[in-house]
Amino acid sequence: MEYEKLLQAAGFLDSDDAIVKLGTPPKTPVQDLKKILAQQEIMFDGVPLTDEDRRRVEDILTGLFWEAKQMNKRKPKSRRDN
Repeated sequence: MEYEKLLQAAGFLDSDDAIVKLGTPPKTPVQDLKKILAQQEIMFDGVPLTDEDRRRVEDILTGLFWEAKQMNKRKPKSRRDN
């Protein structure tokens, strides 16, 4: 018997619709961080961010993102490539 069916028979799952394949993480919608930062009510560690705070966070993340993209383009060659 499949594990999911056993859980359903034991009452841990309500219906076939509630069965989630074990080992498969639930799919969450992809969110754009820039859009999240644009929200009116956003907090960091319980402290609401001001418009200036959000701009600073966005500027820092933008710089880090593009720096990481550039670094990935310049990966050093492995010894095997020489």
